[in-house]
Amino acid sequence: MEIEIWIDREPHKLDQDLGFSIWNIAINNAPYRTGNLRNQIKLQSNSKETKRIVYYDQDAYYMNYLEEGIGRNKKHKGFIENKTTLQILSEVVNYLQTGHATYSGFPIIVMRSDVARNYERKILRQQGLDPNLRLTANDRAILSKNYVKGLPEGMSGQKNQFKRNFATPNVFLSERPDSLKSYKNKVMMK
Repeated sequence: MEIEIWIDREPHKLDQDLGFSIWNIAINNAPYRTGNLRNQIKLQSNSKETKRIVYYDQDAYYMNYLEEGIGRNKKHKGFIENKTTLQILSEVVNYLQTGHATYSGFPIIVMRSDVARNYERKILRQQGLDPNLRLTANDRAILSKNYVKGLPEGMSGQKNQFKRNFATPNVFLSERPDSLKSYKNKVMMK
């Protein structure tokens, strides 16, 4: 995805507050049961030129099913591609206009326990454990990692392709083309 935003004055510099705000938006839009999925969303880059949020699906493999709307629960379909990306774009535009971020500081993620779900029960049974155990976010991350390790080769490749297609856009600040004298700077999202 590439989006260009042209403004007629010098934009506010992309400081760390914008990166933290984007990170908070990504975390707040993620479905929440134990906190594991939200805990796998990381602020990979928060420099003056680039802001990058990544979703580590190895420890939350079910994220792919939620994003694609696969399975019984369809209410979270497109939570990254549609909801999160649009809110991040809105935050960047607002920040360039006002110089103020909506959120500040590190996001707070509350961890809690929950009953095992579908593939988690299968893994628990295979390991000789009670499939009705209550799982913490850390337990869920470990089970997800084990599930990914056991996937057939083709499935693993699809998972990596999914990560590339649905990563949150990177935000870059760059100079305007010389042919546009009335505009100062350009913001690109890739």
